[in-house]
Amino acid sequence: MDELSRARAELALLEEQARRLLKELLHVRAAVTTQRAKVDELIRTRPTAFNLLPTEILLSILDFDVRAYDHPKRKYQLASVCRRWKNIIFDRPSFWTTIHVATSTSSIMTHLERTRGALLDIVIETSLWSRSRHIALVPSLDIVDSLAHR
Repeated sequence: MDELSRARAELALLEEQARRLLKELLHVRAAVTTQRAKVDELIRTRPTAFNLLPTEILLSILDFDVRAYDHPKRKYQLASVCRRWKNIIFDRPSFWTTIHVATSTSSIMTHLERTRGALLDIVIETSLWSRSRHIALVPSLDIVDSLAHR
């Protein structure tokens, strides 16, 4: 066999090896894509650390946050985080016992429904309001007055 024949034979072997390696590379790339999708799905569906907390501990954390911010809308902000937080906040009367009379009567009624008869803390802040704004409070005060026993 002359040198040209040996070179052609070697080239044929190398080309065959290249085809096998390319086929293996394509197979590995497909496996990588499949595995990456699996990892992404596991990450996406993995419960967050907060979802692993027992409800009573999460309840304490949420209660602490609501009290620390002391803003009537804070509980709504927290309830919008996820379904679990919403259920905890909307189902616990303790989150609804502070009623700000300056809010609308519908908001007061919502609070009253969610307190389920629990004792109430009523906040009336009117120091910087005009007389007409004070008069607008009458319907809210009427609702609150009817609950004086609580």
